Amino acid sequence: MSALRPAVSLASPVLLWAVFGALFSCFSITVFGAWLFSAEAFVAVPISVTDTMPGHTLLLLRGLEGLSMMVAALGLYAYLIKPWLRTGHVPLAGLLLVGALITYVLDTTVNFSDYHMAWNKHSFNRGTWASFFPGHTGPTQYAEAWLWGPPMYMYFGVVLAAIQLKVFDWVRPRLGLFAGLLLAFVAAFAFDFIAESAIIRYSHAYAWPYTVGAWSVWAGTQFQFPLYESLLVAVYASLYSVLLHSERGQKMAWIERGSEVFSGPWKGVVRLFAATGFAALCTAIYFGGFYLFSQFADSQVTMPAYLQFVDPAWSETPVR
Repeated sequence: MSALRPAVSLASPVLLWAVFGALFSCFSITVFGAWLFSAEAFVAVPISVTDTMPGHTLLLLRGLEGLSMMVAALGLYAYLIKPWLRTGHVPLAGLLLVGALITYVLDTTVNFSDYHMAWNKHSFNRGTWASFFPGHTGPTQYAEAWLWGPPMYMYFGVVLAAIQLKVFDWVRPRLGLFAGLLLAFVAAFAFDFIAESAIIRYSHAYAWPYTVGAWSVWAGTQFQFPLYESLLVAVYASLYSVLLHSERGQKMAWIERGSEVFSGPWKGVVRLFAATGFAALCTAIYFGGFYLFSQFADSQVTMPAYLQFVDPAWSETPVR
């Protein structure tokens, strides 16, 4: 006589997170689907003779695209494909990588009400889905980069969280819990600041044309960088690291509690949607924070032509 399987609780953490993740996935599919099937919106931003990039920056941009794709592929292999093939089980970190990619639909909210992030027209792109995002009032024609944009959700999320946990594990036995937490956060902040500053300055992949001057470095130049960007990325990575740390010494992280009542493919589906729900929350916190900071933006820089939007409805719109 087989053992009875526990009944599914509608209030179990994994089911609640999975429902949220499934709803968010439907939203993502709806927005992306409308964009993908739009003959007018799903096209690369045109490049004119005025969009020439200086020196070897175009070559460095291509290098960034290639490197980003390589890091994304390695991350998916290390955290998802390899353990899946070896054990038949996908770790939570691998599911979070997939979930983070699903939340990429929120990326256009960085320019939800104004042009706060400038995108390079030379990046591989098909425009943006901004015009299909509910409530979007900012520019709707600029070059969302597909080869380096989505991978950032992976290496500034799960991968950076793994670095944080390494720092925490090294510091805590030596300096205590508080120092471990603090230095892990500082490590994420420093990593993002160095990485993004280098990307902006050397590849011109993107820029921050409209920031809060008092909270930015190199304010008033093409390379001005809002420190709250690194702060929010550190928060973003820390949310992942807290979740992944909760797995230690336990059978599962707290968002997966209740998944043991599922079996076969259904268990994988529920876990994936739960991971997507958590990733959606992390991404929403990042962009929500950025939106709040952006309401105080006062340092506007006119960017080179290759970093400007091409939305005619915004060509004469003053900065608000």
